Amino acid sequence: MSVEPGRAVVVCHVPRRAGAGAALGLADRVAARFRGRSIGSLRFDTPAIDLDGRDPAGFRAVVVLPFRRHGAG
Repeated sequence: MSVEPGRAVVVCHVPRRAGAGAALGLADRVAARFRGRSIGSLRFDTPAIDLDGRDPAGFRAVVVLPFRRHGAG
Protein backbone atom coordinates (compact mmCIF):
# COMPACT_ATOMS: atom_id res chain seq x y z
CA MET A 1 0.00 0.00 0.00
CA SER A 2 1.15 3.52 -0.68
CA VAL A 3 -0.26 6.70 0.79
CA GLU A 4 -0.34 10.01 -1.06
CA PRO A 5 -2.06 13.25 -0.10
CA GLY A 6 -5.78 12.48 -0.09
CA ARG A 7 -5.59 8.85 -1.16
CA ALA A 8 -4.22 5.43 -0.34
CA VAL A 9 -3.42 2.93 -3.10
CA VAL A 10 -3.59 -0.84 -2.59
CA VAL A 11 -2.26 -3.14 -5.33
CA CYS A 12 -3.74 -6.66 -5.41
CA HIS A 13 -1.80 -9.38 -7.26
CA VAL A 14 -2.99 -12.91 -8.05
CA PRO A 15 -1.33 -15.67 -10.10
CA ARG A 16 -2.34 -15.91 -13.77
CA ARG A 17 -4.01 -19.28 -13.16
CA ALA A 18 -6.35 -17.61 -10.64
CA GLY A 19 -7.73 -15.31 -13.34
CA ALA A 20 -8.74 -11.67 -13.60
CA GLY A 21 -11.92 -12.37 -11.62
CA ALA A 22 -9.85 -13.35 -8.59
CA ALA A 23 -7.89 -10.08 -8.74
CA LEU A 24 -11.10 -8.08 -9.05
CA GLY A 25 -12.71 -10.07 -6.23
CA LEU A 26 -9.77 -9.38 -3.93
CA ALA A 27 -9.80 -5.71 -4.88
CA ASP A 28 -13.55 -5.52 -4.21
CA ARG A 29 -13.04 -6.99 -0.72
CA VAL A 30 -10.37 -4.38 0.00
CA ALA A 31 -12.64 -1.60 -1.28
CA ALA A 32 -15.56 -2.84 0.83
CA ARG A 33 -13.42 -2.67 3.98
CA PHE A 34 -12.85 1.07 3.49
CA ARG A 35 -15.95 2.31 1.61
CA GLY A 36 -17.62 5.00 3.75
CA ARG A 37 -15.54 4.13 6.83
CA SER A 38 -13.81 6.38 9.31
CA ILE A 39 -10.49 5.49 10.89
CA GLY A 40 -9.29 8.00 13.43
CA SER A 41 -9.68 11.42 11.85
CA LEU A 42 -9.88 10.04 8.30
CA ARG A 43 -13.09 9.47 6.34
CA PHE A 44 -12.85 7.20 3.27
CA ASP A 45 -14.95 8.04 0.23
CA THR A 46 -15.97 5.80 -2.70
CA PRO A 47 -13.02 3.65 -3.86
CA ALA A 48 -12.08 3.07 -7.48
CA ILE A 49 -10.81 -0.26 -8.88
CA ASP A 50 -8.74 -0.71 -12.05
CA LEU A 51 -7.59 -4.04 -13.52
CA ASP A 52 -4.44 -2.64 -15.08
CA GLY A 53 -2.68 -5.78 -16.35
CA ARG A 54 0.86 -4.67 -15.46
CA ASP A 55 1.82 -7.98 -13.83
CA PRO A 56 3.27 -10.39 -16.43
CA ALA A 57 3.13 -13.31 -13.97
CA GLY A 58 -0.53 -12.83 -13.10
CA PHE A 59 -3.27 -10.25 -12.76
CA ARG A 60 -3.08 -6.96 -10.91
CA ALA A 61 -5.97 -4.83 -9.67
CA VAL A 62 -5.35 -1.41 -8.18
CA VAL A 63 -7.67 0.01 -5.52
CA VAL A 64 -7.60 3.78 -4.98
CA LEU A 65 -9.03 4.80 -1.62
CA PRO A 66 -9.72 8.55 -1.50
CA PHE A 67 -9.92 10.01 1.99
CA ARG A 68 -10.29 13.30 3.79
CA ARG A 69 -9.95 14.48 7.34
CA HIS A 70 -13.17 14.80 9.37
CA GLY A 71 -14.47 18.32 9.18
CA ALA A 72 -12.63 19.10 5.93
CA GLY A 73 -14.70 20.10 2.89
